Amino acid sequence: MRALVASEAVVAVETLEELLDSAECLTRFPSPPPAGPAILTDSGAIRGLSLDLAETLDLCLPALSQATVTFLKTRLPTFADASNPLDITAQGLKDMPLYAEATKALTSDPRTGAVLVAVMPGSPEVGMAKARAILPELIQSEKPKAYVVLGDAPVHPDLPGLMLDNGIPFFRSPERALRAFAHSARYAALKSRAKRDRSSKDGRRPRIKPAGVLIEHDGKTILRNIGVTVPEGGLANSADEAAAIAVRIGYPVVLKVQSSQLPHKTEIGGVAIGLADEHTLRFAFVEMSARIARDHPNCTIQGYLVETMAPEGLEMLAVAGIRSGGRSCCLGWAGFGSRR
Repeated sequence: MRALVASEAVVAVETLEELLDSAECLTRFPSPPPAGPAILTDSGAIRGLSLDLAETLDLCLPALSQATVTFLKTRLPTFADASNPLDITAQGLKDMPLYAEATKALTSDPRTGAVLVAVMPGSPEVGMAKARAILPELIQSEKPKAYVVLGDAPVHPDLPGLMLDNGIPFFRSPERALRAFAHSARYAALKSRAKRDRSSKDGRRPRIKPAGVLIEHDGKTILRNIGVTVPEGGLANSADEAAAIAVRIGYPVVLKVQSSQLPHKTEIGGVAIGLADEHTLRFAFVEMSARIARDHPNCTIQGYLVETMAPEGLEMLAVAGIRSGGRSCCLGWAGFGSRR
């Protein structure tokens, strides 16, 4: 179900909180950019926890541009790190304009797609002073943004309304805010992919055949289009094309013959693994294509699949199929691990 709805750019969430938080962010910012957020905080602990949680959520926190880093180094204490997430430290309490200037730097950075501000509460009056310093810079930016006051300490009664009235989601939990941002980023990626798939003009875009064998490349393309992760690669018809694909995806690579008449590739010498450089790949391509032409002259070859070589690990066999209109169609099988 997840793979199916993902192909239509639908984001699946786990909890009611995620549903409400993600809905609020996507309602206020319905077209989020693909780039990840910058995080501004005055808590070193939140900086570290945000890094770990973003990794768990598969949320990219982009590196700041050199211009932003250079500016921040002129304003931050010498012991502070001008990076994303950005901890301006407690210096902001003595230098309140630092909140505004750091916010402007992050919202203006071309590498950031959104901004998440997560600040310590302090007293209600101090918390409101921080908000008033930061708010104008958030309002001026068209990027998605959210404001978090850490913990459960009382805040100024006007603070939540101040943010919400200006279209800025307000949270008391940085984890909830980051999860909402992760869902927004996923929505942007899914929407981009769905749009790209629908506008594809590639006449070779595979369709599920009513009968017969589907070559591995076409089966994996169908799986990729519905959201299943498959190795990076491409179909080559010459050694030059194979080398170009390998440069794009990186070595080492695997080379596999693609023919609906040759479903069992290993047994006929149609698989070469661990190809570590262009010379080895070209040699394997020439040798394999000559062998297939000699031993199977009547077979139609659709090309040669060049894919990223899987790392060492546990191997397992997966079979993917679909059933429609009383017919069952196997999209293909694949071994995962060090040998397939």
